Amino acid sequence: MLIKFFKIFCLILLLISPSPVYSKNKDIKDDVELCEMFLEQVGLALVPGTAFGSPGYLRLSFACGLETLAEAMNRMVRFVKS
Repeated sequence: MLIKFFKIFCLILLLISPSPVYSKNKDIKDDVELCEMFLEQVGLALVPGTAFGSPGYLRLSFACGLETLAEAMNRMVRFVKS
């Protein structure tokens, strides 16, 4: 089951990465703004990679139960679809 979550998560990351392709749909200037949008729009807290010297990336915590991970992924999907 965890492998399924990981595969879905990787697909979502490809869809939401702050790349020029994605920016056509949503005007996102950087990873910090993307994290702010996640928090404001779907209540999902992510950490911008800029905070760790890796701009353009997102940092997530997997230190939780599968139900919490499933809810986080549902929120990511909701964000991508909005």
